[in-house]
Amino acid sequence: MALHSLPQTSGVPSLPLEPPTPPREKLWRFSMFASSDFNIVYSPPELVFDTLIGRDTTFAVGYGGGLTVSFKTGRWEFQSGGIYSFKRYIPKTPDHTYQDQQGYFVLEKFKSIQMDLLQVPLHVHFHFLDQPKWKVYGVGGLSLNLVLTPVYEVVQTRRVQAFSIPDESFGSLKEEKDFPHGLLEGGSFRDNAFLTGNIGLGVERFLHPRWSVFLQPNYQYFLSKKGIGPNQDKIYTLSLHLGTKVSLK
Repeated sequence: MALHSLPQTSGVPSLPLEPPTPPREKLWRFSMFASSDFNIVYSPPELVFDTLIGRDTTFAVGYGGGLTVSFKTGRWEFQSGGIYSFKRYIPKTPDHTYQDQQGYFVLEKFKSIQMDLLQVPLHVHFHFLDQPKWKVYGVGGLSLNLVLTPVYEVVQTRRVQAFSIPDESFGSLKEEKDFPHGLLEGGSFRDNAFLTGNIGLGVERFLHPRWSVFLQPNYQYFLSKKGIGPNQDKIYTLSLHLGTKVSLK
């Protein structure tokens, strides 16, 4: 009679093998966008022509656009690039009348400050929703902001007769205040650079496996201790970015 050996078992039940974890998706991404800005300009108290001028808050709109590059791994994305913005606002400095060396009475009005700025961001994105068609992400980070070319619009009107009682102790506002030159005009880095902390939330919709459009509101908080321009202004900005992204594997 033939004997057949039976397979031996260890008595421990076998466990199903788990599928290997897929590797994180790694992508290089390029973004191009336009920006609409709402600026809140805070001017600290200052002494002008021996007159104490209290703190002031000015609201102004602006615009801009940018190009950025980012590296995405899993739900995390790291971004940098260059963003241009244009800002124009009306300063708080009061009108001033003085008599010049030719004997004319001069009325000075500081009508506006205009700035062309370059922003260099260093941002981190976290994708809360990371689907093939839709992505929702949060943004946080810092930006170095550089004033390239400021324009200080000081309008002078001369008359033979005085507009009002002239200030005999002081001359032009241009002699009383320091009007810094921008970086492209030979100005110093210290006078034209400031840091902002940035937060935002973005929604992205893919129209193609590599192409997408996105909408991203942001808030920029002025971090530097020293303000910018002749009034040492600090600018806080709400912006809305609308643009497109392309992904490269």
